[in-house]
Amino acid sequence: LGAPSFEEERSMVDVGALEAVHVDKGDDEQSPTADQFFEIIDFLLGLCSALHRYGLPTHRLEYEISWAAQSFGIEATVAVFPAYISAMFRKKHSMNSYTYNLAVEYSWNLEKLDLVDSLAIKVAQHKLSLTQGILGLRKIQARPPRYPGWLRLIILTLVSIILTPLFYNGGLIEMGLAGVCGF
Repeated sequence: LGAPSFEEERSMVDVGALEAVHVDKGDDEQSPTADQFFEIIDFLLGLCSALHRYGLPTHRLEYEISWAAQSFGIEATVAVFPAYISAMFRKKHSMNSYTYNLAVEYSWNLEKLDLVDSLAIKVAQHKLSLTQGILGLRKIQARPPRYPGWLRLIILTLVSIILTPLFYNGGLIEMGLAGVCGF
């Protein structure tokens, strides 16, 4: 269908020519300023929501958000449920914490999951600024599906028809019913 290759898609996540403003993660004694702290939280909440929405397993999501937070010099604790995320953030060596609760829908999009993951790694390694990361997340979320709805509908119907005799030893009647259910 003339779709770009996987590597071309990955390179399309360019968030523009914004000047990179990196947050200095410093040593354990330094922590981000208040403005940086809340910008980090905005990015991490968007990242958490996107990774969960696109299908990242719960145990990896909790680990990756904690890892990303540590790269910015803050602590994060994340609890993930099927349609709900609770996240707590605090500066290192601080008693004040900020808890956020997010309602999340699934869309199971592995292409967007990979794009969000590579964007998160670039931001956590300070190759992109937080502002660029937030804009990148918005661009990825706004992308239309790779294939049009009518094509996905036809493919689901065909897969239902084809799998009926293979896995369920079904005949023509069962194949027809599976095709209707797939439609």
